[in-house]
Amino acid sequence: MRKHNIILSLLFTFLLTSCGPALKSIYEDNYPLTSRRVFSRTGELSLKIPDGWHAVEDNEKNMFDIWIVKDNYESYMTLVPINLDEESKVKNGENRIKNLMNYSKYFKKIENPSKYSEGINEVFEINDRLFGAYEYKTSDNFKERVVVFDYKKTSFELSAVCDRTQVCDSLYLLELYNTQNSIITSIKE
Repeated sequence: MRKHNIILSLLFTFLLTSCGPALKSIYEDNYPLTSRRVFSRTGELSLKIPDGWHAVEDNEKNMFDIWIVKDNYESYMTLVPINLDEESKVKNGENRIKNLMNYSKYFKKIENPSKYSEGINEVFEINDRLFGAYEYKTSDNFKERVVVFDYKKTSFELSAVCDRTQVCDSLYLLELYNTQNSIITSIKE
């Protein structure tokens, strides 16, 4: 009888943990998107453009795969591939996403060595795809949220940036980061 209770207890614990809720972001993904899609320069990835935003061509340096700007120019988002070393390419799952976040953060800290201040970090799922996100700001109040993810065989970061010249209060950032999450719902295989 004791053995039977242990087996039932283990089975119940397994069912509770395996059927638990998916990882949910702290931000919503309900900002309206247009039917227009913007395509990455280096791959097959495409994203829907949010309402009140437009795509921009990066003619100067070809730094971005995708660059979209809010119509009032208060904020923008960029998509760039993450070029990983061979060791980082091997890892999978949530650990891989956390490694992508750390890899991306490392370079942000190098760009802003004395000014970098980290905010919220999260790992979440949207449409059965795993994402990692972190927020940071610099001492000159430049604010950014970076979402990292894998698409096919490439890793990407989608950065949502509040323009340095604008006052970016918490309500504005909430809308910006909700818009960012909405955009990633439009990723298609």
